[in-house]
Amino acid sequence: VRHKGIPCIAINAQRQVGSNVLEVMDGVNRTIDELNRDVLDAKGLELFPAYDSSVYVPAETTLGTSPVAAERLVTASGCGALVYDRWGSGDSEALAPPYSGRYLLDEALEALPQVIAQTRIRDAVLIGHSDGAAIALAYAGQHPDRVRGVVALAPHLYREARTLREIEAQIVDFRDGDLAARLRRYHGAKTEMLFARLVETWTAGAPGEGWALEPYLRRVRCPVLALQGEDDEFFSQAQLKALGALLPGRLQAQRLPRCGHYLQHQARKPVLGAITAFLQTLGEPASATRRLA
Repeated sequence: VRHKGIPCIAINAQRQVGSNVLEVMDGVNRTIDELNRDVLDAKGLELFPAYDSSVYVPAETTLGTSPVAAERLVTASGCGALVYDRWGSGDSEALAPPYSGRYLLDEALEALPQVIAQTRIRDAVLIGHSDGAAIALAYAGQHPDRVRGVVALAPHLYREARTLREIEAQIVDFRDGDLAARLRRYHGAKTEMLFARLVETWTAGAPGEGWALEPYLRRVRCPVLALQGEDDEFFSQAQLKALGALLPGRLQAQRLPRCGHYLQHQARKPVLGAITAFLQTLGEPASATRRLA
């Protein structure tokens, strides 16, 4: 195959369903080091991970799926992708009370750095939805030299009255409707704990109360694309205005018509087009000239 125009040999590695992604990547990286040291260096070749251009940070609320159809974005953009389940969701380990009121910063400053370090990603474009968008932005502020760009889908900095109203409606749907069943398709036995954390942490504050993200966002130095549905049921346009004040000259904000909070599902083509166009403005990653053996 050809990678960035360079002839190469591609080797695919797949983990077993349910296995710990960080443990798997640690083993993969040890194997890469051994092959480079013992076999490939003498031949003038180098083996390295080919997914070091993008990290996807999924949100955990409601359906909790990946923020975009990752395969379509990879095909359209030419970037590699790492998609992982955040702590407590999908195939990751379950949460346990007490639930941290600063969970967004815990994810941004502790969990995500571990994922990126163990997967050896060096030149990331972070893509996150809702909570994932907040986590991506905070990480980019804490580690500005490691992030080439951020795509924030339905981002938020603080609670609004509409946020709390919608969460109350979800509580009713979880108890009396089919929300719990829909969540279990993605989170299995962890569903109740995951939803309990959502309810406990979000209803603990009043409208206007945030998550102490602002000091980190002020340190973001990369371009940021923020997309929001015009009919977002959780957050208003005020969130984009607050982001703009924190990211002067770095924020591209777009509101998409006829879609709500889950715009990656409700407006797939416009979202994919906007992200692809944004990625093209960022240029080639620093590792584009490396060879894959």
